[in-house]
Amino acid sequence: MKTKIIIVSSFLLAGIFAVAAPPQVTGVTAAQQGGTKLVTVNYTLVLDGNQTAFVELWFSQNNGLTYPIHCETVDGDAGAGVTSGAKSVEWNAGTDWDGKFTSTGKIRVIATYGSEPSGYDGGGGAEGGSSGQADSSLLTVAWDVYWRPGGAPGAWEDSSNNAVSFFAAKGGTLAAIKVDPTEVSNAKWNEVAEWALSNGYTQLPLA
Repeated sequence: MKTKIIIVSSFLLAGIFAVAAPPQVTGVTAAQQGGTKLVTVNYTLVLDGNQTAFVELWFSQNNGLTYPIHCETVDGDAGAGVTSGAKSVEWNAGTDWDGKFTSTGKIRVIATYGSEPSGYDGGGGAEGGSSGQADSSLLTVAWDVYWRPGGAPGAWEDSSNNAVSFFAAKGGTLAAIKVDPTEVSNAKWNEVAEWALSNGYTQLPLA
């Protein structure tokens, strides 16, 4: 279930409708149980009010470049009806990803309000999909000035004045901007840029 955010300009409507804060997933840890193919995943979920979320887990064998393995064989705090608080899930990797090995595995936990999955397809990207979800590896940043590549190679322009309409046209909101806390490699940048170019963004250059 996808949620669209509508920005209303009239001040007369202020305070009538409350917009729920997006689900927050933090403190994700994963550990394989010795001598088994079971993986224990712990995380903390913060939801707005008394709402519940649909929680899904995805596994990356390539250090987070993509998350192609959907963790379907799970017990614990996953699926529909998950509430706020400290949570734990046991994933049977032997069923979903048997006979394989990686030393660069990562787990992504996605939470979406409601009783339906997010629609994430296992690809890369900042939030892994287009629904209201959280990625624990990203950090929310305060809004200031929005710079984006300009028309000339290597040029940047201040697009703060039209940023609200720019993000709204893409189905986003400035309050939900998140960034990676670590340095981005050229390969990762190109992955994001290629996705952007295929999804309507025209000014994101390849590194």
